[in-house]
Amino acid sequence: MRGALWLPLATVAAPAALVGAARAAAGWQRALAGVGAGAGTAEAERARRPKARRVFGYALLSLLPALVALLLVALCAYSVYFGFLYPLRPDAIAAIGHPFSADPMFHASWGGPTLVGAWAAHAAVGAAFWAGSLLFLHALCALQARLTRRFC
Repeated sequence: MRGALWLPLATVAAPAALVGAARAAAGWQRALAGVGAGAGTAEAERARRPKARRVFGYALLSLLPALVALLLVALCAYSVYFGFLYPLRPDAIAAIGHPFSADPMFHASWGGPTLVGAWAAHAAVGAAFWAGSLLFLHALCALQARLTRRFC
């Protein structure tokens, strides 16, 4: 969820910091990153008086990793439909009544010539993509938390 919201928040926080809402923008960014400010720390002091240029700079700095995170989230959503829900695709739904028998439609498909084989192959590729994407998203979210602690 964090990967999908990071880019829209960064695009809203940059102008908000410039028009005098730096404290609110910093709060939004800390909440999204899951970074709290402990009492009596330097983070708590910065949380009370965030500098507009720091919040604006953080929003600009986070645009590229936020864009990458949003693209990964979108590709994960895409892989659900074209990997895990393969039989519901318009080109495959006709074979749903005979999933274990060979169908000429799947002769060139990954895992074909049956719907079950094609589904299993597409789901395996989708699962591998999800595993790699989730690891990369985890690293991006850790980067976001580190940047948030430093700048907001």
